[in-house]
Amino acid sequence: MSLRLKDGYNFIKEEGLFFNRLYQMVKTKEPDLPVQKKEKTKLKKAYYLMTIETLDKIASVSLLKKICSYVNEYLIRNPSLIMEPTRPLQTINAHLLKEFQTQNTHEVILSVIEQTNLNYNSHLTNEEIWLEIKTEFLKYCFRNHQELEELKSMENNARSFGIELLVKEIKKTYEKLVAEEKELSEIVKSLDPENCTVSGHEIELRKNYNETLKLIQEKTRLYGKYGRTPFLRAYNERKNERNKTDEEETARQLIFISEHESKEELQSGVESLTLSARKFRQEPQKVIKSANVIKTADRDIRDIR
Repeated sequence: MSLRLKDGYNFIKEEGLFFNRLYQMVKTKEPDLPVQKKEKTKLKKAYYLMTIETLDKIASVSLLKKICSYVNEYLIRNPSLIMEPTRPLQTINAHLLKEFQTQNTHEVILSVIEQTNLNYNSHLTNEEIWLEIKTEFLKYCFRNHQELEELKSMENNARSFGIELLVKEIKKTYEKLVAEEKELSEIVKSLDPENCTVSGHEIELRKNYNETLKLIQEKTRLYGKYGRTPFLRAYNERKNERNKTDEEETARQLIFISEHESKEELQSGVESLTLSARKFRQEPQKVIKSANVIKTADRDIRDIR
């Protein structure tokens, strides 16, 4: 899933603020300074991994060369990461993954932020509840991005074999999943305590927090072992059963799905993907209308860096 330069920059900035807020929570809850420093280092490294992955998604943009160079220089200056004076970003990424004993970037990031929430989040304040919501949303995003990548691969295969009905339905599903994530993202942002004040509406705000958390968790559970959407799940299941990857077998799998799944069946489970998000979006809007929505000022995230 590629990103535009502007979107990539905004994502890195927003997630930097999120990781910084996690660290601020640790600082207020952890009296032991050595432990506090250890937690800071883990959060910092998880954020670096997220930053590197984001840069990889937009590395094809020529204007990013200078940004990549700058970030690279910044990262290698960090004492906890220095191994060689001029390591490329990919080397830093591999070094961190090796340190965490995994090849999965998302696994590292989620493990770190979930453990931080487990150890230090008491879920008593609006800030703490929102940090939990944000964590659950990132978990959803990682699963959704994986689904989108597999759908894109399946679409390319279906197009190469001329199965236009399947291509059309995959594209529609892809767009709906992208729209759903964007919609959920707007809900999460609207509930950020730093973006709005809801004087006199604390009970309503907490209700929206709880319903948002439940909604995101329900969406995340839809992503099973073989995928979320019906035809991708069927495709992966058949591929796993036959354990074959040659072109002839791929064609048979795609043709089978296209012929045995009617258009309505292909769309089942798809048309309802965003209904709950769309329905729920109306709820927080009531709160936002009564709130004083403010433009979030740029914050210094030096603590996490």
